[in-house]
Amino acid sequence: MKNLEELIQFIKVNIFRQTLYPLALLCGGAILVVLLYLPTIRAPFILDDLPKIADNSEIRSLPLFIKSLGYSYGTIQYNINHNDPSRPMTYFSYFLNYQLRGLRTGTYHAVNLLLHLGVTFLLFFLIRKISSSVYKISSETIPLLVAILFALHPVQASTVGYIFRRSDLLAAFFYLLSFYFFIYTIERKSRFFLTVSLSAFILSLLSKQSALTLPLILWIYDFTFIADRNLSEIKARARFHRPFWLVLVLYLVWRYFYLGGLGDLEAMERIKPSLYILNQPSILLKYIQILMVPKFLCLDHLIIPETSFFEFKIWFSWGFFLGLLFLIFLLTFIKGWKSKVVQFSLLWFLIQLAPTSSFFPTTRLMVENRIYLAGIGLGVAVLSLFFVLFKLDLKKGFFAKENFMGSLLFFSLLILFSIFTYRRNVVYGNPVYLWREVTKLYPHHTLAYSHLGLAYSMRGDYNKALVSFDQALQLDPHLGEATYNKGNVYLEQESYDNALGCYKKVMELEPQFARSYHNAALIYARRKNFVEAEALYRKTIQLDPTSSEAYYNLGLLYHTQNRYNEALEYYEKAIQHNPKFIQAYYNMGAVYYQMKDAIRALEKFEQALSCEPYNRIVRERVLSLRRQLQS
Repeated sequence: MKNLEELIQFIKVNIFRQTLYPLALLCGGAILVVLLYLPTIRAPFILDDLPKIADNSEIRSLPLFIKSLGYSYGTIQYNINHNDPSRPMTYFSYFLNYQLRGLRTGTYHAVNLLLHLGVTFLLFFLIRKISSSVYKISSETIPLLVAILFALHPVQASTVGYIFRRSDLLAAFFYLLSFYFFIYTIERKSRFFLTVSLSAFILSLLSKQSALTLPLILWIYDFTFIADRNLSEIKARARFHRPFWLVLVLYLVWRYFYLGGLGDLEAMERIKPSLYILNQPSILLKYIQILMVPKFLCLDHLIIPETSFFEFKIWFSWGFFLGLLFLIFLLTFIKGWKSKVVQFSLLWFLIQLAPTSSFFPTTRLMVENRIYLAGIGLGVAVLSLFFVLFKLDLKKGFFAKENFMGSLLFFSLLILFSIFTYRRNVVYGNPVYLWREVTKLYPHHTLAYSHLGLAYSMRGDYNKALVSFDQALQLDPHLGEATYNKGNVYLEQESYDNALGCYKKVMELEPQFARSYHNAALIYARRKNFVEAEALYRKTIQLDPTSSEAYYNLGLLYHTQNRYNEALEYYEKAIQHNPKFIQAYYNMGAVYYQMKDAIRALEKFEQALSCEPYNRIVRERVLSLRRQLQS
């Protein structure tokens, strides 16, 4: 009887309280997160989603994807509609998405959401592992609160709701996974766990370069918690750290010598390094502000860099930054686990921001997705101070009477965050709302007006689109993107003279922009000026050799002129760069049929049908031709 009671008590404590109960709460939080992010599921492609996914032929077939890994960075123009060779894991995920549902955005958003939930669960298990391994604390409360706070924070909408930022989600997932198995490596001195941890680190690096901070974070974790700030002790475990530093060095060598540099190689207009460094402490304050009070969030912050150290916000922010570093240094001399947690958390926050907030300048001073992983550190530090201020006693349970005020405030915060997150996702679910929000915060943001015009044109509101493009061009008359999109609106309205005028201006402003030549060729083709159209299509292919649309339209041009062999050649090239190009297969079938080759025609029609099995027009054509061949 006594043994049975002990077994029941063991199950109650170790299985229910420590495992099933927190997991049930975590799963409940996951369901809430899914509900909050539902408004983004059907959101269309925006901003970099368009060139990097929608117009990127290299995610459409495995041979093209593999081929894309073999080139280094060439001209900026070449990189626009192509895979980023430094992030193969990210683009492989886009490739899998495309194979699953083509360019239907719902599956892309669903994968982002699943990755966010995966990061949340990993964060829970990682913090639980740290607390149980280092301090032998069996409470699930702290890891549960950190994970839920992370998952529900409104700032995460900018990473989860924007498909192109999947690189941050993948990098964070593999980063935390590597950290988790590194702890097992230290505990069990296991080569197997070391291999798993290293593999996850490599996958994180191949998702996004910001993962390069992991070796330093692992060393600081070991030094702070395992070695108890004793350098001589950490030397005994150097063999577990060396492989991570070796991978990091090899990665940096690969980036520098093969890809061509260490910074943001795809950035079209980089901020001057001296100005970038000068302004980063003030950006650090902005990151802290939006993490603590999530207001003034938007997709694309346009912050003009200050040029003098003697501006108030510059010297004040530098003072704050140096003060924060001094605080971290002082915490080294304060004994106790709380000082260690706060010190490690603050270092985590600063180190995670270092690759994008130091000497690697990029196009924007501030981008919200940069604090996706970094924000965990600040969250843990603030949560630790929260527990100290309210004197929460976890041994009595988070919901105990003694902890009532603290738990009430915390859950009130979660409710507020949930409301703000849902509102953020409503904004991300509608590009018009998204870009109008940016223009309200930054009235001189030329690209925001251009993208607002594009959002209006995508929903057929052409008059408002033209107004937005004109607003962008008033701010910057040489903005090729707005001029090109304005031409596209005129093209949709069949105002061909106005459209041609826009495309010709883009050719002057940005001679390497292939799409302007392509769309001008469409107009000449509609006007039966086949010579000019052919020349422009060939110019498009010269600038972008992977444009399946250009090959197809050139084939269509030859098809219209009954130049069947040339039409077949270019339809075939279109298919090579887009294996699911149903219209190219169908038109090849039509050409063969006109050439009296019914067997080959049927073959191409069947290939078209395999791309879209429920396409009624193609199915009827296949059935009709089969009956014709059988009769």
